[in-house]
Amino acid sequence: MQFIINNTDDEIKRTYEKMSSVGSPNYEGMPRTHNPNAGEERILNGIAEIDILKERYRQAVEYMEWFKPASESII
Repeated sequence: MQFIINNTDDEIKRTYEKMSSVGSPNYEGMPRTHNPNAGEERILNGIAEIDILKERYRQAVEYMEWFKPASESII
């Protein structure tokens, strides 16, 4: 849980960068289909991923607020 709390900001930054970057070309030789909404889909997927990261962070903070006092009372 502490790992989630410490690293969520970096993961959110990487997700923002991935949302705004241009897709790289595919050189595998297979024909590609054109998706005119690819940029929009990338942004929507990024927003959804950020929402998941923020919820996971909220749950980790909530858990640690419960866990630390409980673990200290045992010791």
